[in-house]
Amino acid sequence: MQVRAEHLDSPLGIGEREPRLSWVLPAGSGEQLAYEVEVDGIAVRVEGDAHVLVPWPGKALGSGER
Repeated sequence: MQVRAEHLDSPLGIGEREPRLSWVLPAGSGEQLAYEVEVDGIAVRVEGDAHVLVPWPGKALGSGER
């Protein structure tokens, strides 16, 4: 699944410390009931159907961090 940050496919160098994430649901999927995002090896699961401009789930990124 392609995840975008701040509507960008390649967000390298955007300067946003907590970029919002978006994704497109797979073709043929009914509905999304929850999502899980992994940041720094820690998985964060959130119940809900949001998949556009979802708040950053981890700690704010530092300068030059991916």
